[in-house]
Amino acid sequence: MTVCRVDTCALKSLLGIEQQPGNGEDHLQGDIALAFVQHWQVTGDLHWLKEKGFPVIEGLAQFWASRADHDPDGTWHLRNTMSPDEYSGNSSDPPYTTAVAQITLRAAVELAPLVGKSPDLKLKTVADGLKILYDKTLDYHPEHVGYLPNQTIKQ
Repeated sequence: MTVCRVDTCALKSLLGIEQQPGNGEDHLQGDIALAFVQHWQVTGDLHWLKEKGFPVIEGLAQFWASRADHDPDGTWHLRNTMSPDEYSGNSSDPPYTTAVAQITLRAAVELAPLVGKSPDLKLKTVADGLKILYDKTLDYHPEHVGYLPNQTIKQ
């Protein structure tokens, strides 16, 4: 883990420089998109959606589509990412991150006609291909691929 002085960390954050190279906290993009989707759901403010909300949702959906890897079996994966469990950087398919990516991708498709745009159906393909990890035997969602049930997590 990279440790830096407070003033250096603040500067890196302002400049958009990763503080831990290779550990993109992609869940944050999902958090932002989820907040925008929920704002629309609560307010129903179409003017806001057209002018402010949809451009952000659509941009973040494009981010997720570019971030996901496609496997020959038709599934899509989020690899080398960091979920809200920041103890497990460079993990694959963390359920929370995958879920907010799906919400973002589907929202961009579903909301496009409301703002006068044609839906990008590739986004739906990616959303439908992302799988939420689930262990049927233990009846839980592992934190990421390779997670062991007794591993310490941050949350």
